[in-house]
Order: sequence, then structure tokens, then C-alpha cells
Amino acid sequence: ENSIAYFLGHSGTVKQETIRGPQSLKLSSGARLLLEQCSSPSNCSFIHQYGLHYIYSITYGRSFLGSFTMWDMTTSKSSELGVMASFSASALFFSASASADFHNKFG
Repeated sequence: ENSIAYFLGHSGTVKQETIRGPQSLKLSSGARLLLEQCSSPSNCSFIHQYGLHYIYSITYGRSFLGSFTMWDMTTSKSSELGVMASFSASALFFSASASADFHNKFG
């Protein structure tokens, strides 16, 4: 039994949101009260509740992973499976002529 597998992957950024002028952010009255009650970093309710970091930017993205596997179940057509190995992955997934040739050979 022979097989040929193709994998195609792509990823990218869709959009990015960034806080402009983080120095202009205002504390809520509750957060200010917690911060004023801090005696040390280890004894600080503000740090325990809000942490030491803030989110400056959010990046939204996308990804795709596709796969195709073809098995040759008989030995009499093994040479035709070798023809499929010569296709590029982009031609196999995105070309109408590659699809027609595949259908003619194997369909």
C-alpha cells in the first residue's frame, strides 16, 4: 500500500487593537482605594486583584491547515500514484486543471 499526503497551512493577522496613550487611563475609585491601602508588594490587594501587568494590545488572527491523503490500494496502478507526487500542493488545492487531470487519471 502506497500513499501520498499534502498539507497546506496559512496564518495571518486580521486586525490589531492598541491602547493609545495608556498614561491617560484613569483608576476607578475602588481600584484607587485598594492601591492606597497597599503597605508592600506582597501585602497589596490591588496587585492580587489586578496583577502587575496590563493589556496594551490585542492581535486577532486566523489560521488554516488542510490535508489530503491518497492511498493506492492495488499494486497495478502504483505508477500513477507517482504521477500525483509530481504535483505541487498549491496546484493540487487551487488549480482547476490539476483537478481535471486528477479526475482523468484516477476518476
